Amino acid sequence: MIQRVLEIIEEQGMLGLIKTGYKRTLPFRNKIRWGLYSHKKGWTGITNQKRKVKVIVSLTSFPARIDIVDITIKSLLMQSLKPDEIILWLAKGQFSGEENGLPTKLLKLKKYGLTINWCNDIKSYKKLIPALRMYPDDIIVTADDDVYYERQWLKRLYLGYTKDPNYVHCHRITKFYIEDHEYKIKEGEFEVYPFPSYLHKLTGVGGVLYPPHILDQNVLDEEKCRKLAPTNDDIWFWLMAVLNGAKINVVKNNIPRIEAIKGTQEGECLNKINDSGEGLLWKDFHRLLGEYPQLDDILRNEYKTMQNMM
Repeated sequence: MIQRVLEIIEEQGMLGLIKTGYKRTLPFRNKIRWGLYSHKKGWTGITNQKRKVKVIVSLTSFPARIDIVDITIKSLLMQSLKPDEIILWLAKGQFSGEENGLPTKLLKLKKYGLTINWCNDIKSYKKLIPALRMYPDDIIVTADDDVYYERQWLKRLYLGYTKDPNYVHCHRITKFYIEDHEYKIKEGEFEVYPFPSYLHKLTGVGGVLYPPHILDQNVLDEEKCRKLAPTNDDIWFWLMAVLNGAKINVVKNNIPRIEAIKGTQEGECLNKINDSGEGLLWKDFHRLLGEYPQLDDILRNEYKTMQNMM
Protein backbone atom coordinates (compact mmCIF):
# COMPACT_ATOMS: atom_id res chain seq x y z
CA MET A 1 0.00 0.00 0.00
CA ILE A 2 2.84 2.40 0.84
CA GLN A 3 4.27 2.02 -2.67
CA ARG A 4 0.89 2.80 -4.24
CA VAL A 5 0.52 5.85 -2.01
CA LEU A 6 3.92 7.12 -3.11
CA GLU A 7 3.01 6.60 -6.77
CA ILE A 8 -0.18 8.63 -6.35
CA ILE A 9 1.72 11.43 -4.60
CA GLU A 10 4.29 11.53 -7.40
CA GLU A 11 1.67 11.65 -10.14
CA GLN A 12 -1.04 13.80 -8.56
CA GLY A 13 0.30 15.27 -5.34
CA MET A 14 -1.35 15.11 -1.94
CA LEU A 15 -4.71 16.19 -3.36
CA GLY A 16 -4.67 13.15 -5.63
CA LEU A 17 -4.10 10.96 -2.61
CA ILE A 18 -7.10 12.49 -0.91
CA LYS A 19 -9.34 12.07 -3.96
CA THR A 20 -8.45 8.38 -4.40
CA GLY A 21 -9.90 7.57 -1.01
CA TYR A 22 -6.62 6.52 0.56
CA LYS A 23 -7.15 9.12 3.22
CA ARG A 24 -9.80 6.85 4.73
CA THR A 25 -7.34 4.03 5.31
CA LEU A 26 -4.07 5.91 5.56
CA PRO A 27 -4.60 9.54 6.64
CA PHE A 28 -1.50 11.46 5.67
CA ARG A 29 -1.64 13.50 8.85
CA ASN A 30 -1.22 10.41 11.05
CA LYS A 31 0.14 7.46 9.09
CA ILE A 32 2.17 8.91 6.23
CA ARG A 33 5.21 10.48 7.78
CA TRP A 34 6.50 13.60 6.05
CA GLY A 35 10.00 12.12 6.15
CA LEU A 36 8.81 9.05 4.23
CA TYR A 37 8.55 10.98 0.97
CA SER A 38 10.31 14.24 1.83
CA HIS A 39 13.16 14.08 -0.66
CA LYS A 40 12.40 10.82 -2.45
CA LYS A 41 12.96 11.32 -6.17
CA GLY A 42 13.23 15.05 -5.61
CA TRP A 43 9.50 15.43 -5.01
CA THR A 44 9.69 18.02 -2.28
CA GLY A 45 11.40 21.25 -1.44
CA ILE A 46 12.69 24.16 -3.48
CA THR A 47 14.84 24.16 -6.59
CA ASN A 48 18.62 23.96 -6.45
CA GLN A 49 18.87 25.33 -9.98
CA LYS A 50 19.73 28.97 -10.54
CA ARG A 51 17.04 30.96 -12.34
CA LYS A 52 17.80 34.38 -13.75
CA VAL A 53 14.41 35.52 -12.48
CA LYS A 54 13.50 33.75 -9.26
CA VAL A 55 10.08 32.26 -8.53
CA ILE A 56 9.06 33.19 -4.99
CA VAL A 57 5.96 31.59 -3.46
CA SER A 58 4.61 33.88 -0.76
CA LEU A 59 1.83 33.41 1.78
CA THR A 60 0.82 34.64 5.20
CA SER A 61 -1.06 33.31 8.19
CA PHE A 62 -2.23 34.33 11.65
CA PRO A 63 -2.64 32.68 15.08
CA ALA A 64 -6.03 31.07 14.40
CA ARG A 65 -4.58 29.06 11.48
CA ILE A 66 -0.97 28.58 12.50
CA ASP A 67 -1.66 25.01 13.66
CA ILE A 68 -2.81 23.91 10.20
CA VAL A 69 -0.85 26.10 7.77
CA ASP A 70 1.76 23.33 7.56
CA ILE A 71 -0.72 21.35 5.42
CA THR A 72 -0.84 24.10 2.81
CA ILE A 73 2.93 24.51 2.90
CA LYS A 74 3.45 20.78 2.38
CA SER A 75 1.31 20.99 -0.76
CA LEU A 76 3.52 23.88 -1.94
CA LEU A 77 6.66 21.88 -1.22
CA MET A 78 5.24 19.03 -3.32
CA GLN A 79 4.86 21.05 -6.53
CA SER A 80 6.08 19.51 -9.80
CA LEU A 81 7.80 22.81 -10.62
CA LYS A 82 9.96 23.83 -7.69
CA PRO A 83 10.07 27.48 -6.65
CA ASP A 84 13.25 29.24 -5.59
CA GLU A 85 11.77 30.11 -2.23
CA ILE A 86 8.63 29.53 -0.19
CA ILE A 87 8.14 32.32 2.32
CA LEU A 88 5.63 32.43 5.16
CA TRP A 89 5.14 36.00 6.38
CA LEU A 90 4.02 36.43 10.00
CA ALA A 91 3.23 39.60 11.91
CA LYS A 92 5.58 40.79 14.60
CA GLY A 93 3.92 40.68 18.00
CA GLN A 94 1.27 38.10 17.10
CA PHE A 95 3.33 35.15 18.31
CA SER A 96 5.02 35.17 21.70
CA GLY A 97 8.73 34.54 21.26
CA GLU A 98 8.37 34.69 17.47
CA GLU A 99 9.68 31.35 16.14
CA ASN A 100 9.77 29.89 19.65
CA GLY A 101 6.00 30.32 19.72
CA LEU A 102 5.35 28.44 16.47
CA PRO A 103 4.30 24.78 16.15
CA THR A 104 7.15 22.29 15.86
CA LYS A 105 5.53 20.66 12.83
CA LEU A 106 5.74 24.02 11.02
CA LEU A 107 9.33 24.71 12.02
CA LYS A 108 10.38 21.27 10.77
CA LEU A 109 9.46 22.35 7.25
CA LYS A 110 12.34 24.83 7.22
CA LYS A 111 14.75 22.01 6.41
CA TYR A 112 12.76 21.31 3.24
CA GLY A 113 13.00 24.92 2.05
CA LEU A 114 10.43 26.94 3.99
CA THR A 115 11.52 30.44 5.03
CA ILE A 116 9.70 32.25 7.83
CA ASN A 117 9.96 36.04 7.74
CA TRP A 118 8.55 38.63 10.11
CA CYS A 119 6.93 41.93 9.12
CA ASN A 120 4.51 44.59 10.30
CA ASP A 121 0.91 43.52 10.76
CA ILE A 122 -0.78 44.65 7.55
CA LYS A 123 -3.31 41.80 7.68
CA SER A 124 -3.80 39.85 4.44
CA TYR A 125 -1.56 42.29 2.56
CA LYS A 126 1.37 40.48 4.18
CA LYS A 127 1.12 37.82 1.51
CA LEU A 128 2.49 40.15 -1.20
CA ILE A 129 3.68 43.61 -0.15
CA PRO A 130 6.74 42.51 1.90
CA ALA A 131 7.77 40.11 -0.88
CA LEU A 132 7.49 42.87 -3.49
CA ARG A 133 9.86 44.97 -1.41
CA MET A 134 12.34 42.16 -0.88
CA TYR A 135 12.23 40.75 -4.42
CA PRO A 136 11.34 43.64 -6.77
CA ASP A 137 12.94 41.98 -9.81
CA ASP A 138 11.55 38.48 -9.34
CA ILE A 139 8.29 36.61 -9.87
CA ILE A 140 6.01 36.51 -6.84
CA VAL A 141 3.33 33.82 -6.64
CA THR A 142 0.83 34.25 -3.82
CA ALA A 143 -1.07 31.47 -2.08
CA ASP A 144 -3.60 31.34 0.75
CA ASP A 145 -3.03 29.51 4.02
CA ASP A 146 -6.15 27.34 4.04
CA VAL A 147 -6.01 25.42 0.74
CA TYR A 148 -4.51 22.20 -0.67
CA TYR A 149 -2.70 23.16 -3.89
CA GLU A 150 -2.57 20.50 -6.60
CA ARG A 151 0.80 19.30 -7.82
CA GLN A 152 0.61 21.13 -11.19
CA TRP A 153 -0.66 24.38 -9.66
CA LEU A 154 2.62 26.32 -9.84
CA LYS A 155 3.75 24.83 -13.14
CA ARG A 156 0.62 26.00 -14.95
CA LEU A 157 1.01 29.52 -13.61
CA TYR A 158 4.65 29.58 -14.66
CA LEU A 159 3.88 28.28 -18.15
CA GLY A 160 1.40 31.13 -18.52
CA TYR A 161 4.14 33.56 -17.54
CA THR A 162 6.72 32.12 -19.95
CA LYS A 163 4.20 32.43 -22.78
CA ASP A 164 3.45 36.07 -21.96
CA PRO A 165 5.25 37.85 -19.12
CA ASN A 166 3.17 41.01 -19.55
CA TYR A 167 0.07 39.68 -17.81
CA VAL A 168 -0.83 38.78 -14.25
CA HIS A 169 -1.58 35.04 -14.33
CA CYS A 170 -4.08 33.18 -12.17
CA HIS A 171 -6.22 30.07 -11.94
CA ARG A 172 -9.43 31.72 -10.84
CA ILE A 173 -11.13 35.08 -11.37
CA THR A 174 -14.38 36.95 -10.89
CA LYS A 175 -15.75 38.20 -14.21
CA PHE A 176 -16.82 41.85 -14.19
CA TYR A 177 -19.15 43.32 -16.80
CA ILE A 178 -21.32 46.42 -17.23
CA GLU A 179 -25.10 46.52 -17.49
CA ASP A 180 -27.18 49.70 -17.56
CA HIS A 181 -23.97 51.64 -16.87
CA GLU A 182 -23.45 49.73 -13.60
CA TYR A 183 -20.68 47.27 -12.78
CA LYS A 184 -21.84 43.70 -12.21
CA ILE A 185 -20.14 40.40 -11.52
CA LYS A 186 -20.86 36.90 -12.72
CA GLU A 187 -21.61 34.62 -9.79
CA GLY A 188 -19.26 31.68 -9.41
CA GLU A 189 -15.62 31.35 -10.35
CA PHE A 190 -15.73 29.51 -13.66
CA GLU A 191 -16.95 32.00 -16.29
CA VAL A 192 -14.14 33.95 -17.94
CA TYR A 193 -13.53 36.10 -20.99
CA PRO A 194 -11.83 34.15 -23.81
CA PHE A 195 -8.69 36.29 -23.58
CA PRO A 196 -6.76 38.32 -20.97
CA SER A 197 -8.77 41.25 -19.68
CA TYR A 198 -8.78 44.14 -17.25
CA LEU A 199 -12.25 42.89 -16.27
CA HIS A 200 -10.90 39.69 -14.72
CA LYS A 201 -10.73 40.40 -10.99
CA LEU A 202 -8.10 37.99 -9.73
CA THR A 203 -9.12 35.67 -6.90
CA GLY A 204 -6.19 35.21 -4.57
CA VAL A 205 -7.26 31.90 -3.07
CA GLY A 206 -6.64 30.18 -6.41
CA GLY A 207 -3.08 31.49 -6.59
CA VAL A 208 -1.74 34.47 -8.54
CA LEU A 209 1.56 34.97 -10.37
CA TYR A 210 2.87 38.53 -10.50
CA PRO A 211 5.73 39.15 -12.97
CA PRO A 212 8.38 41.69 -11.92
CA HIS A 213 7.21 45.33 -11.98
CA ILE A 214 3.71 44.35 -13.16
CA LEU A 215 1.92 46.45 -10.51
CA ASP A 216 1.66 50.21 -10.15
CA GLN A 217 4.11 51.64 -7.61
CA ASN A 218 1.16 52.67 -5.41
CA VAL A 219 0.75 49.00 -4.50
CA LEU A 220 3.33 49.45 -1.71
CA ASP A 221 1.39 52.26 -0.02
CA GLU A 222 0.30 50.40 3.12
CA GLU A 223 -1.66 53.31 4.54
CA LYS A 224 -3.66 53.81 1.36
CA CYS A 225 -4.46 50.16 0.71
CA ARG A 226 -5.71 49.62 4.26
CA LYS A 227 -7.79 52.78 4.06
CA LEU A 228 -9.38 52.03 0.68
CA ALA A 229 -9.70 48.23 0.89
CA PRO A 230 -9.02 47.20 4.50
CA THR A 231 -10.06 43.55 4.13
CA ASN A 232 -10.01 43.04 0.36
CA ASP A 233 -6.44 42.69 -0.85
CA ASP A 234 -7.63 41.01 -4.08
CA ILE A 235 -9.32 44.20 -5.27
CA TRP A 236 -6.28 46.30 -4.39
CA PHE A 237 -3.81 44.05 -6.21
CA TRP A 238 -6.14 43.65 -9.20
CA LEU A 239 -6.64 47.38 -9.69
CA MET A 240 -2.96 48.10 -9.14
CA ALA A 241 -2.32 45.83 -12.12
CA VAL A 242 -4.99 47.60 -14.18
CA LEU A 243 -3.57 50.98 -13.18
CA ASN A 244 -0.22 49.83 -14.54
CA GLY A 245 -1.70 48.63 -17.84
CA ALA A 246 -1.51 44.90 -17.05
CA LYS A 247 -4.37 42.56 -17.91
CA ILE A 248 -5.31 39.43 -15.98
CA ASN A 249 -4.89 36.08 -17.71
CA VAL A 250 -6.55 32.82 -16.70
CA VAL A 251 -3.94 30.17 -17.42
CA LYS A 252 -4.43 27.19 -19.72
CA ASN A 253 -5.78 24.13 -17.89
CA ASN A 254 -6.50 26.31 -14.90
CA ILE A 255 -7.59 24.86 -11.57
CA PRO A 256 -10.58 26.98 -10.51
CA ARG A 257 -11.90 24.60 -7.86
CA ILE A 258 -10.13 24.73 -4.55
CA GLU A 259 -9.91 22.16 -1.78
CA ALA A 260 -10.16 24.03 1.51
CA ILE A 261 -8.53 22.50 4.56
CA LYS A 262 -11.18 21.21 6.93
CA GLY A 263 -12.14 23.71 9.60
CA THR A 264 -10.55 26.77 8.01
CA GLN A 265 -13.81 28.18 6.64
CA GLU A 266 -15.48 28.25 10.04
CA GLY A 267 -15.78 31.44 12.04
CA GLU A 268 -14.89 34.87 10.70
CA CYS A 269 -12.88 34.64 7.50
CA LEU A 270 -12.27 37.37 4.92
CA ASN A 271 -14.59 35.80 2.35
CA LYS A 272 -17.50 36.07 4.77
CA ILE A 273 -16.54 39.59 5.81
CA ASN A 274 -16.27 40.84 2.22
CA ASP A 275 -19.51 39.20 1.11
CA SER A 276 -21.63 40.22 4.11
CA GLY A 277 -23.88 43.15 4.85
CA GLU A 278 -24.06 45.77 2.13
CA GLY A 279 -21.19 44.21 0.25
CA LEU A 280 -17.75 45.38 1.27
CA LEU A 281 -16.44 44.25 -2.10
CA TRP A 282 -18.47 46.95 -3.83
CA LYS A 283 -17.68 49.58 -1.21
CA ASP A 284 -13.96 48.96 -1.62
CA PHE A 285 -14.25 48.82 -5.40
CA HIS A 286 -15.99 52.19 -5.65
CA ARG A 287 -13.62 53.76 -3.11
CA LEU A 288 -10.71 52.76 -5.32
CA LEU A 289 -12.41 54.13 -8.44
CA GLY A 290 -12.96 57.37 -6.55
CA GLU A 291 -9.29 57.55 -5.60
CA TYR A 292 -8.07 56.62 -9.08
CA PRO A 293 -10.76 57.84 -11.55
CA GLN A 294 -8.70 56.67 -14.53
CA LEU A 295 -9.56 53.11 -13.50
CA ASP A 296 -13.21 53.68 -14.35
CA ASP A 297 -12.24 54.84 -17.85
CA ILE A 298 -9.96 51.84 -18.37
CA LEU A 299 -12.59 49.31 -17.29
CA ARG A 300 -15.43 50.88 -19.27
CA ASN A 301 -13.32 51.14 -22.41
CA GLU A 302 -12.29 47.53 -21.94
CA TYR A 303 -15.90 46.41 -21.78
CA LYS A 304 -16.73 48.29 -24.98
CA THR A 305 -13.78 46.63 -26.69
CA MET A 306 -14.89 43.24 -25.42
CA GLN A 307 -18.39 43.76 -26.77
CA ASN A 308 -17.01 44.56 -30.20
CA MET A 309 -14.79 41.48 -30.21
CA MET A 310 -17.33 38.93 -29.02
